[in-house]
Amino acid sequence: VATADGMIRIYDHPTLKRRHEINILTMTIHDLEFSPDSRLLAYTGNDKPGNAQAGGGAYLYDLETKREIRSLARDQDQPATGYGYSMTFLPGGEKLMTLDIGGTAYLWETTTGTLQYRVSTGGSLLRVTSDGEAFVTVDHYGRIRYWRTSDGQETDPPSGSGDPGARLPKITAVALPADGSTALTTTSAGEIHT
Repeated sequence: VATADGMIRIYDHPTLKRRHEINILTMTIHDLEFSPDSRLLAYTGNDKPGNAQAGGGAYLYDLETKREIRSLARDQDQPATGYGYSMTFLPGGEKLMTLDIGGTAYLWETTTGTLQYRVSTGGSLLRVTSDGEAFVTVDHYGRIRYWRTSDGQETDPPSGSGDPGARLPKITAVALPADGSTALTTTSAGEIHT
């Protein structure tokens, strides 16, 4: 759980007993995700105003050693075009896909922090298919786009997934089933679309 006070709190389920706290007082956290093996916690966010290291990005935290092990954007000495906003691990946990507020997607190797590629998607939401072969972005206009994970190239959606160019009201969330055959979205108008 990330809170407005700059803390990430990790609880046991189902007892809800607090296991650990991570103090990130200088950041506003936008997304959290455990690696598939639950050894790492990835988080994205932006630095709060007044922080000397203004910017943001994606970070990896080792839950065994209880320390941050990677600051992905800063490890690459790249100026941020926007702070880390959305992310997800690929199956196996060796790679992490992040999306910044400017709509650029990044594919990182989690063990080395190496950036494999970046691609401008125009997206504001990001999900990876369960097989890790593709990722989906949704832009501010409600347009759903599919991309190959291997090289970041845009690709056709799976057959039967509807009109990829269709525009929906502001999409607030997106989910993919295990087979990646369709994208389920919710909108600010309270509608659900497939």
